[in-house]
Amino acid sequence: MNKPQPVLSRKINRLPKQSPHHRKQISGVPQDNVLDLRKTNLAKRESDTVFPEHIKNETSLPIKPPVQSVGFFEKWRIKRQIEKQKKHEEVLQREKQIAQEKALQILASKNIVKKKEDPPAQPVKKEIIPEKKPEVKQLKTKNVSFGSGYRLRLSLKPLLGFVLVCAVMILPFASSAVYQRVTGLKSSVLSLSSSAVDNIKIGSELASEFNFEEAAIQFNNAFNNFEEAKNQINGLSQDFSPLIEAIPVKGEEFKSAKNLMNAASSLSSAGQDLTLAFDIFSKLDQNVLETVDKENPPRLTDIIVLGHTHLQPASEKIDQAADSLEEVDPDKLPADYKDQVVLLQQELPKINRSLKQVLSLSEAMLTILGHEEKKRYLVVFQNNRELRASGGFLGSFGMIDIEKGKVTKIDIPGGGTYDLNGALQAQVASPEPLHLLNPKWQIQDANWWPDWPTSAEKIEWFYNQSDGPTVDGVLALTPDVIEDMLAVTGPVDMTENYGVIIDENNFYDVVQKEAEKKYDETQESKKIIADMTPKLLDNLFALKGDNTLSVMQVFYNALREKNILLYFNDPILEEEMINLGWGGSIKETPRDYLSVINTNIGGGKTDKEIEEIINHESVIQEDGSVVDKLTVTRTHKGSANDEFANILNWDYVRVYVPEGSQLVSAEGFTQPDQKLFLDVPEEYDFDKDLKNISGNVYMEENTKTRINKEFGKTVFGNWISVNPGESVTYTITYKLPFKIDVDNLFNNTDTYSLLVQKQPGSFNSLFYTTLKMPDTYQIKWRYPDDFAGSFDSILDTDKYLGVVLAKQ
Repeated sequence: MNKPQPVLSRKINRLPKQSPHHRKQISGVPQDNVLDLRKTNLAKRESDTVFPEHIKNETSLPIKPPVQSVGFFEKWRIKRQIEKQKKHEEVLQREKQIAQEKALQILASKNIVKKKEDPPAQPVKKEIIPEKKPEVKQLKTKNVSFGSGYRLRLSLKPLLGFVLVCAVMILPFASSAVYQRVTGLKSSVLSLSSSAVDNIKIGSELASEFNFEEAAIQFNNAFNNFEEAKNQINGLSQDFSPLIEAIPVKGEEFKSAKNLMNAASSLSSAGQDLTLAFDIFSKLDQNVLETVDKENPPRLTDIIVLGHTHLQPASEKIDQAADSLEEVDPDKLPADYKDQVVLLQQELPKINRSLKQVLSLSEAMLTILGHEEKKRYLVVFQNNRELRASGGFLGSFGMIDIEKGKVTKIDIPGGGTYDLNGALQAQVASPEPLHLLNPKWQIQDANWWPDWPTSAEKIEWFYNQSDGPTVDGVLALTPDVIEDMLAVTGPVDMTENYGVIIDENNFYDVVQKEAEKKYDETQESKKIIADMTPKLLDNLFALKGDNTLSVMQVFYNALREKNILLYFNDPILEEEMINLGWGGSIKETPRDYLSVINTNIGGGKTDKEIEEIINHESVIQEDGSVVDKLTVTRTHKGSANDEFANILNWDYVRVYVPEGSQLVSAEGFTQPDQKLFLDVPEEYDFDKDLKNISGNVYMEENTKTRINKEFGKTVFGNWISVNPGESVTYTITYKLPFKIDVDNLFNNTDTYSLLVQKQPGSFNSLFYTTLKMPDTYQIKWRYPDDFAGSFDSILDTDKYLGVVLAKQ
């Protein structure tokens, strides 16, 4: 074995074998949750208050004198000058006397001044000041017009004293009148704001589900509600704003109202931008595009760019609104609306995070769809009826060129992946369990790892070793995606060459039967896929309106459920896919972890007929150690009439658990006869990537369990088989590498959490888990909210749960 060892052309072999390469993803409590299980310390939790960067250092803030009163009295003086020209002196004098009396009464009622025991029965008449100007020596003077029209020559010092006296007399009167208007607005404004936030939340959820038409309606409603709130607040005379703000308590309430107005202004404008953006996305059919330019209608990427131009300013305005809301003191608001405003303050940053994610995704889509430069992708079809680690057996593949959102070329070889084997230059030994079928590692078996980026790089390596051209990424999909697409596009007429119309109900059976027949006759086992794909794409591009959105929903669901997996050579784009959860990577998590990976080796197309029930139990011992017990039951429901599924299902199962876990016992496994395994020819090389990633494999002799470490996990591997109409159960017990410690001197709480990752392409196993603990323990916090020690779900996506524990 002196031949050069094949090595992945990028990053796999350069990284430590015990951790996934270039794409770590930490999983724990969802980011919008209030508690991070990795850093919980209920005894010494830090303040939840978050300060903007510009006010974190209070000592650096300049002290600014208040300026509201100066502005108000300047306006007041000008107003009095205008009144002097319009009103008669005697009428004005009488009104002033009445106002003074009322002000004194209000001051007395508020204990600001004491009532006189013997108030005068009649108002004191003000003495008419003679026109003779008073003599002022060695003082700077200023002309002031006041009241009756007499011009007074006052020094600055007497003027300042006069202003202060007026303030004492007028402020309570003015606040009593104007504040009634403020309090009258608060309920209306807050109600409108709350409704607008509800509209934005609903709109965001609808947008995340690609229901852009309804999302646009919700954002438009938010815009209207915020505009109405803003207009109502603006109706309050700005002349009174500085005065009200200077009033203790009431001024603080008014300031909160003004900040709500600022938030409303920003959010109403953002709502308008969002309405325009999602209205664009909701009209992605060819007829609408042609109305823009019938001769040169915009392409898909042009529409994404146009939508992006509205989403970007919306995000910036929501940031501004969030800043304004930070200045709103909920304690200064009516009790009926306090909770709603607090909710608004909490939800708005989350909504903006979602919006920024949409922005990031739109930028990623522009790159993926070749907006700036043409892209070429290797697309592999994973047949999950014959389940493999990352989704299914690689029987077919295609090469797709995309430019500005349009498929410019598609090439699907009729012989599928087998067409590449003749040109394969490297001769390397396959992973040992695959020796049951083929000791030579080839592209159809390249998706050996459940971590999609790793398998995708190996697929690309095999493709390049088979004289395949350079590609920008590897995309994978299962037959389920095609079936769901056919449900939206309608059937594809293949009667001319195959005598059948293909729809979502017969797609798999027709293609599989045709593939088996044609392989024997013409060696073009996948030609029907090559012939059908262009017609399916034509149907897709012809869709209009709601059907277009339905296709987008199909893709979105497939990405969430890992029936579509994406890998890109561009590291920035690849990181984005991992962050979105669309990259199919093995995730990191600080506590418990579980992923059950089934690999069909010689078991036919039987996996869709296998019903799998996964029972997981974690028991916290008195000393804090944790022992997990995994029980899996597999039932074969294949029909005797199904020529593809009515055979024995052979499964090499790998159970991924926290790194450092210790095997306690393993029961219920069945080993294939060793005589069935094929020998590896001497001229075959050992694959360095396999060695670097999977490391040394240890065989536990009593149970024949293979144990190794990869992707930061300990892996238990063994064989299980089940005949049609039968059920088998296997059990693995293991001790976790950490303890629960609630008696720590510095921290009397600890956490337990479990991340369960679904295998790509799997058929929604039933999952149950139970957490047991000593009677002296209690749960202080839980996620999800209804987790009380047990949890069950269909494993259609990754699942997470966690608790904070303490002594009772």
